[in-house]
Amino acid sequence: MTELEAKISSLRKVYNNYSDEQKALFLYLLKFRFLKAKPAAERALINVRTAQGWVKRMKEDPEWDIYEKLTKSAVPNRNCRQSTNTS
Repeated sequence: MTELEAKISSLRKVYNNYSDEQKALFLYLLKFRFLKAKPAAERALINVRTAQGWVKRMKEDPEWDIYEKLTKSAVPNRNCRQSTNTS
């Protein structure tokens, strides 16, 4: 049974946690050194696709804060539907 638990735990996806210093360096390279997302991400040691997603989100929502960590409790539950009946 422990072998099965070890196998299952090794299959779980590992997420990267980026420090505020990495994010600050990425933003500095992007905004002040005028680098594109890929070279800025590579220099800041951030996954390129993650950085490209950040850039896209910053363009779509200028109020978005790159330093905030979105937690599961902050995400609205999509399965829970509120009734819109007004009687």
